[in-house]
Amino acid sequence: MSYPVIYPNVKRYLAKWAGFMEYRNELNEYEKRMAKIFFKALSATSKEDIILLSEKYLDSDHKTQYSPEHDGYMARLPITDQILSEKNNIELKEYRTRRNKAEYRLQKELNKQVDEYEEEKRKILPKYVLCMGRLFFKRYELSVTRKVKEEIIFTQNISEAKIFTDETNEGEELAIGFGLTKEEPDFIGFK
Repeated sequence: MSYPVIYPNVKRYLAKWAGFMEYRNELNEYEKRMAKIFFKALSATSKEDIILLSEKYLDSDHKTQYSPEHDGYMARLPITDQILSEKNNIELKEYRTRRNKAEYRLQKELNKQVDEYEEEKRKILPKYVLCMGRLFFKRYELSVTRKVKEEIIFTQNISEAKIFTDETNEGEELAIGFGLTKEEPDFIGFK
């Protein structure tokens, strides 16, 4: 079973933009991963979108989400659309449309970065199971010439799935040959 990727909420990342920068040398592992994904996505975003989003989220003075770990505030409350539309001398509806489109484009980039991160993480798993959708690779037989015989058996019962390790390339070859995905066994109930 390929577990669903949980994509980040763009507004949550934007609210933490200032915190990522302010506490860059004090971030825990989870925050470092969030910041890396965010800044990679931001670097693929247009200059106009960055300016619009930074004005709303980065330039705010209203701090929130106190973090004892950092002894400071990790996030900022965004400046209201009304204030920014007046400041930029454009209609509120037009400003919201621009902001929503910029956030949507950044969300797409965040999703792309999360997909790349998850794929890289799967490549280096020390032990893993192979999946095709909700089916788990169970077993197969090799012929005398070391080719997979016609039957490959899958199961829906995750406890019956074969666990591969990175000590051999057997699982990697099967994953590539049959288009299977590697999943962390601990995530899906194995120990």
